[in-house]
Amino acid sequence: MDVNALYLVDATIQKFYGKDYVLRCGLTAIILRIEILLEYINRQFILYQ
Repeated sequence: MDVNALYLVDATIQKFYGKDYVLRCGLTAIILRIEILLEYINRQFILYQ
């Protein structure tokens, strides 16, 4: 996932949650972790094929 996609995700979350900065950061962090996890699983899958 590239940086531009992350900014897009953050901007989308900001649009919906606006001033609730902590919630926004939390959601962005969760999405980031999911992306990293999926990337890791994908790489493991490729390695074991």
